[in-house]
Amino acid sequence: MSALTEISGPPADATVSGRWIFDRIEEWAKQGPQRPAFVLDHADRLEEHTYTDVLRFMNQIAALLEARGIRRGDRVGILMENVPHWVFALLGILRIGGVVVPLAPALPENSIQRLCSHAECRLIFSDAQNLDKARSTKAEVILLPSDEFLKSTAAVSPFQPPKDDETALIIYTSGTTGDPKGVEITLYNLAHEIRGVAESFELSQQHRILSVLPFSHVLPLVANGLGPLCIGAAVIFLSSISPQRIVESFHKHRITFFVCVPQFFYVLHKRIFSQVEAQPFILRKIFGVLMSIAGRLSRPQHRRKLFGRIHRTVGPELSILASGGSRFDPAVARDLDRLGYSMLQAYGLTETAAAATATPAKHNVIGTVGTPIRGASVKIDSPDKDGVGEICIRGPILMKGYYRDEAATRAAIVDGWYHSGDLGRLEPDGSLVITGRSKDVIILANGKNVYPEELEAHYGQSPWIKEMCVLGVSGPEGERLHAVVVPDMEEFRRRGLSAISENVQFDLESLSKQLPSYYRILSFSIRHEPLPRTVTRKLQRFEIQRQEKEKNNSAVRREAAAEHPRFKEGAGAVVAQLVRQAKPDTGPLDVSMNLELDLGFDSLARVELLGLAEAQLGVRIDEEKAARIYTLGELIDELTAASPESGRGRNWKEILNVPPDNALHQHDAMNPSALILWSSYLLIKVGKLLFRLFLPLRYSGLEKLPAAPFILCPNHQSFLDGPLLISVLPKRVIDRIFILGYTDYWRGRVMSFFAKMSRIVAVDADVNLVQALQVGAAGLSNGKVLLVFPEGTRTIDGKLGEFKKGSAILACELGIPVVPVGLKGAYEMWPRGGNFRRHEVEIRLGEPIDPKGFASTPDPYTAFTEALKNAVKQLVD
Repeated sequence: MSALTEISGPPADATVSGRWIFDRIEEWAKQGPQRPAFVLDHADRLEEHTYTDVLRFMNQIAALLEARGIRRGDRVGILMENVPHWVFALLGILRIGGVVVPLAPALPENSIQRLCSHAECRLIFSDAQNLDKARSTKAEVILLPSDEFLKSTAAVSPFQPPKDDETALIIYTSGTTGDPKGVEITLYNLAHEIRGVAESFELSQQHRILSVLPFSHVLPLVANGLGPLCIGAAVIFLSSISPQRIVESFHKHRITFFVCVPQFFYVLHKRIFSQVEAQPFILRKIFGVLMSIAGRLSRPQHRRKLFGRIHRTVGPELSILASGGSRFDPAVARDLDRLGYSMLQAYGLTETAAAATATPAKHNVIGTVGTPIRGASVKIDSPDKDGVGEICIRGPILMKGYYRDEAATRAAIVDGWYHSGDLGRLEPDGSLVITGRSKDVIILANGKNVYPEELEAHYGQSPWIKEMCVLGVSGPEGERLHAVVVPDMEEFRRRGLSAISENVQFDLESLSKQLPSYYRILSFSIRHEPLPRTVTRKLQRFEIQRQEKEKNNSAVRREAAAEHPRFKEGAGAVVAQLVRQAKPDTGPLDVSMNLELDLGFDSLARVELLGLAEAQLGVRIDEEKAARIYTLGELIDELTAASPESGRGRNWKEILNVPPDNALHQHDAMNPSALILWSSYLLIKVGKLLFRLFLPLRYSGLEKLPAAPFILCPNHQSFLDGPLLISVLPKRVIDRIFILGYTDYWRGRVMSFFAKMSRIVAVDADVNLVQALQVGAAGLSNGKVLLVFPEGTRTIDGKLGEFKKGSAILACELGIPVVPVGLKGAYEMWPRGGNFRRHEVEIRLGEPIDPKGFASTPDPYTAFTEALKNAVKQLVD
């Protein structure tokens, strides 16, 4: 632990004053009158403005304001989308000594009125999109751009340099619902801010910067507005913002520097790595090796060469990424850094005119937000035993105070130090680490402090999670961690997967293994709608917690809506009838209901629902399309559009009854060639030898194996479960065995060859569940032995997971016995998310379970599955 509690940046530049910003713009205009300053991309045309234009428009607006009677100290609002004219209005107001009040277009009309009233705005600049909101206030409104502005030729009075303590901006950090809180920023603050950040990030006139964040907040105002003008760079604006247009602009405008909120970079990271995950096993391993090599290279340009294809896809010249405003996940930053991006970070608040610290470009310590910029100082107030305390800041970047609120100013600034309310610690090298907001800290029953932003960033690595909020919920033993998850439905659709909860849970469990036990998510809930956020994209945690409590409170009932008319006739009526038969307690149906999340249909129940609907309507839906059905509306659409044909069957017996001439019966695993059999024996012999050399392996119960066909059902503890079990089986079973394997592991020529040798049928049960069961049925009907893991995935903690009904369906419908198998020690040998280590493994085979004994039960599949799980549990215990 470091004892460092205070650190200062280089001394402030004495030459920087309030007029420094205007001087820099004039210098760049003189050096290159036609140098591009701003480009507005309208998709079909470009609107370009030079540095000369910036000065001309600034003076025109200043003259226009003076003609309207605006004088030094008067407050003028700007309610516009991000366009060059926003900056022209800003400079024009500042040019005559006016005070700029940035207004967020995302705010509702009543909030705009409240802020304008509090600031006493005399006039508001507005664009056409926000004109009605602007006119709802008592202030005068000027439309930009307009003919009055474009044709103005009036002269402006001589420039009067502002004093260092003269207010230039009032930026509101609250006031949408309660009392407004306006931060008074001076040009002296902004000049030192721009000077310090440009120095830390090593920014120059060669950069082309993309602007997407709203100028109503100080970070983008500095990074994408005034800052670039002071260093001679060019800024690109987009007439409309979407992820697709952002990536297109990276290419079209050869963007080199991009500032955005963490969420965008998390999405970029997910897109890159999800595409990697879609590649064959060998290519994924090569990528992993390249990432390891990149981690040892010191220069970003060398790392970029290793991943040239990725850079050509994202943006050929995009090299510097910068994030600020909230904590950034170090794992994501490290990955992007290894890919060849300079992933820089900054930390600050509106009260510090944006960044107080920044990661120096030549000394980027990932996991920190850098060191204080020139002139700034940071200290940790009242640090705990881990060095974590409240972050305090002082220096020339510190605000003048809160507008018309001296009490709040005195409470926030004590002895010249601004108390941020954020928690952090200083590393021995002086770098600042942010741990979270003091008000958001979750204190667990064991007294440990948990910072939810850290966990949200960590678990957000999952490609299935679009948004996440970690909450502390009360339980019998105190606070525990709960996650509210919004799944990335686009990713599920892209991959053709429908098991939403299962995939989310798998990743939550896997990522939990990388954390201390007290830091792990213990429960989660899934919601469809986006999580509520502030205008600066921060989670509204209290509102999310309130919504969760309301949802879980049995006393709270939403008024039932009228049933959607699509369920009255045709395919909709059939679907409604089948849903109510399966889920009698379901209330009024809506087409937006998700089959899994709203109605509780798991993958097998979905197949049954679909098969029954097809049979009643006499149609058939393509397997791939069926896997991409998520809502009742989508199911009705596909059934309506499906071509007339006999369906899958009215029940599982008919669904599994695959004709003998079907290709499933001809699979290599069903009819292995002599070469495959010889290769299998060789592989098994090598496996047996290796297991005896490296593992103490014990087994019992082989005498209980019946004559084929039958199903082997072991618990799933490690990657080696299959090879371990097969290595102890007698030759009569090995000759006839086949295995259902997950497609993702057996792609490519090499892995598909190993799959053939191992007699693995690669089927993605999540995409083609019916086919997976039909493959199993085809092999068993031919007298084979099927090895299948009922849990579907490896255990996360060594304990038995939920058993799925697939084995029970096959056993009950085909009348084939199931042999339970208990594996013990394989989890300790190679746990999920862990490394291989030598450990004793024991395999126990139990008495075969005859499905005939369950035929008279109300739900034979469920009863059989429960019996199988209990049998495996007894063997393991």
